[in-house]
Amino acid sequence: MPETDNTFKATIRAQALGGYQALVQRGRRVLSVNVGRDAAVGLDRVLAAIRS
Repeated sequence: MPETDNTFKATIRAQALGGYQALVQRGRRVLSVNVGRDAAVGLDRVLAAIRS
């Protein structure tokens, strides 16, 4: 990001944390899933786990 010390990754994490906190404050349930670097493979693993 120009003229800041923030990386795009740090900005995405900060947005995700803010969303998480807002949902929790409102009593909503939150599930976080890290699918890894290869999203297609990670999502296949999540689907397999759900189906088993």
